[in-house]
Amino acid sequence: HALSPKGPALPATGAFFGANMPFNRMGTTTRDASRVAWETAVARPAAVERLYHTWDDVFPTDYEYEIRDLGQTPILSWGVSTFNYAILPYTDITAGKEDATIDARAADIKTYGAPIYLIFDHEPEGSYGGTAAEFVDAWRHIHDRFAADGVTNVSWVLTLLASHYGSNPDEWYPGDTYVDLLAADGYNWYGCPDRNDPWTSFESVFTDFHDYGVATGKPMMIAEWGTSEDVQDPHRKPAWIADAATTLKGWPEIKVVSYYDNGWPNTCEWWVDSSTASLSAFRAVATDPYFNPPPPIIMITSAPASTSTSASPKFTFFANRAATFSCVVDVRAPVSCTSPYSPTGLADGSHTLAITATDAPTLLSSTTHYVWTIDTTAPVLTVAYGPPAYSHDAAESLELISSDPAKPSIFTCSLDTAFMTPCGTWIDYVDLADGVHVFKAQAFDAAGNGSATVVVTWTVDTVAPTVTINTGPPPLSNSSSPTFTFSSNEPLATFSCSKDLAAYITCTTPKTYTSVSNGAHTLDVRANDPAGNISTSAHWSWTTDTAAPTVSITSPTNLKTTSAPTFTLTPSDTGSVMRCSLDSAVAKVCGTKLTYTNVALGSHSLSVYATDAAGNVGKTFVLNWVRLS
Repeated sequence: HALSPKGPALPATGAFFGANMPFNRMGTTTRDASRVAWETAVARPAAVERLYHTWDDVFPTDYEYEIRDLGQTPILSWGVSTFNYAILPYTDITAGKEDATIDARAADIKTYGAPIYLIFDHEPEGSYGGTAAEFVDAWRHIHDRFAADGVTNVSWVLTLLASHYGSNPDEWYPGDTYVDLLAADGYNWYGCPDRNDPWTSFESVFTDFHDYGVATGKPMMIAEWGTSEDVQDPHRKPAWIADAATTLKGWPEIKVVSYYDNGWPNTCEWWVDSSTASLSAFRAVATDPYFNPPPPIIMITSAPASTSTSASPKFTFFANRAATFSCVVDVRAPVSCTSPYSPTGLADGSHTLAITATDAPTLLSSTTHYVWTIDTTAPVLTVAYGPPAYSHDAAESLELISSDPAKPSIFTCSLDTAFMTPCGTWIDYVDLADGVHVFKAQAFDAAGNGSATVVVTWTVDTVAPTVTINTGPPPLSNSSSPTFTFSSNEPLATFSCSKDLAAYITCTTPKTYTSVSNGAHTLDVRANDPAGNISTSAHWSWTTDTAAPTVSITSPTNLKTTSAPTFTLTPSDTGSVMRCSLDSAVAKVCGTKLTYTNVALGSHSLSVYATDAAGNVGKTFVLNWVRLS
């Protein structure tokens, strides 16, 4: 069961050792710092590092190039969940729908050049990508496309839950020609939230996996392992870790061991430093020679000064035993090299030479680095993080980044009228007064070159604006398209409106609403200033009435014979004003009882219409009659 042609070499004895080291490890803010913190804590560099990528990630990343140049081998987990947590079905992969993504990753991994352990969808039993048969088909499809794309620097690692190796792992096995290593993720779940598992030894967790691996003849990897503390027995976790080392040394088929160093609130606390005793036990394992197959040791005997003006520096070096060497300058391709070695054509800036020595019999290698700077150019200073142009916060922070990372990097800063004084990368200000503030900074490299001064200006505004509704419809309006105007005491304020208690939405003045229904309505307006302060709401209430009133006329029974008829007028809207006209006379306001005298013989016409309180004018009602006697 040979490994892929140029996949990671495995030690003849012992096991490579490393971990998953999450971002923000031990209070750090970058992956680099997290790795350094972990390696400092356990008193050794990691030989391997477990890293996780979603299906739509672009990798290898800059960080994986960085650990490559440190001589570390990545264990890359490539899942079928996407960045937005959607699950990609295995069948889509097998059907070729994702070939463009697969080929892009294959090209990037091929360019990466260095060996990689690659895990497709670790723990597929619970990934929801599909059935075991569909997983196997997808695995083979990806593997075959990588082969067709000429990728030879990958070892394919099948990774199941350790507990699954005791049931039916064969259903997830893509086949001997498709798998280079078997791996398992397993834990002592004792004490984890929402679980009630008994304390379980490392050997019990992984025995089924080990037995299955021995039966298949494949080399093995412990891809994740860990345990929480027993709060009742502080010696229990240290003993568990020590027993794990004893078990691993009795299982020589396991060639790679990667701890899952993790744990967040309300989760299992796997951290290696969950207690002083646990860290001490883990450090003893990490520094055990069994987990540190000895590579050659490289000594650099001469090199350029830390700040140099030579574009063709000279390095001399040797190893403590017979070895071949390769050299990498910055991100250039590795080249075979011997001592002395002089790279050429180097530009101003920071440079790293990575020298790797490989022992031919064991294929074990080590890498040493030398960092120096060729610097004749002033650095460029960037404010990577700072306040917005307007802020309602009286406390602000700024982050400075220099284009020249040479150490020591020196920054000077000032605020408002203060003098420039040394400052760090992060600058924090508190209790800033309302008003305009001016921050200035300058960066200096190790050679003393000073950057141009950068200036950041912003306004602190902690006072909420006010808002006034200046005009709007009257309390009773016959308009279905009312218009409002409003203003704020802050000229740059924007507005948001809420009609009839609906959600606030952005609005501008004047604001006209259309097709407003009859009935009671409200408008609330808030002002939002550029600093994010929000005013209290201004309120306007009105009632819309667009329905025209009507009038009914009740005539007297003797209308044809009387000269003094009395009419009863009934408007549909009791608040209406009625106007009446007899025989085309000028219409005049009239009440609900209307009497005319001296009505002559002949034809007559009474016209009546109503105007309601909202100003709606109703249709004229006309009554015609003839006085006969």
